[in-house]
Amino acid sequence: MQRPITVAKERITVAIEILQRFNNLCSCCRCFRCNATVPPRYCNGLPKSAKYGLILGAGIPGLVCIVGLTLYISSRVIARNQNRLYSYTESSPSIFPQPITLSSGLDLPTIESNPKTILGESKRLPKPNDNICSICLSEYQPKEALRSIPECNHYFHVDCIDECLRMNTTLSSL
Repeated sequence: MQRPITVAKERITVAIEILQRFNNLCSCCRCFRCNATVPPRYCNGLPKSAKYGLILGAGIPGLVCIVGLTLYISSRVIARNQNRLYSYTESSPSIFPQPITLSSGLDLPTIESNPKTILGESKRLPKPNDNICSICLSEYQPKEALRSIPECNHYFHVDCIDECLRMNTTLSSL
């Protein structure tokens, strides 16, 4: 049997050896391999400048992509909700009744204030190419009643232009 002093000495020696090894460990990662051969700034693999480069090179663009994707998805959700709202209002006019608008043209005295001309046998008009009514697209015949519009100096059949002006105030569609 060993003497108790020797056992205690051995245990103290082992403990001192463990403490010495612990003190010789790398301060950043507590490993045995980088404590003597590699300077402390490289002990965990990458220098600080490379870490900052990775953060700036991958982190910021990644963050921008995440924010952009979030904004895109939220705008699509908002647009879909607005389309649903509009589809409800279009399909049920009883909820939001639309006002009825009547388009009224000119009154008869205003229409008759435009000059009226009876076409002669020669069928000559001030504009030589103005020999077709642009409303009914038929050629003028002798002794037909024509009405001209002073603003544009065009001629039309009286019946055609009177009916057109009773429904519309302008001839912009002609």
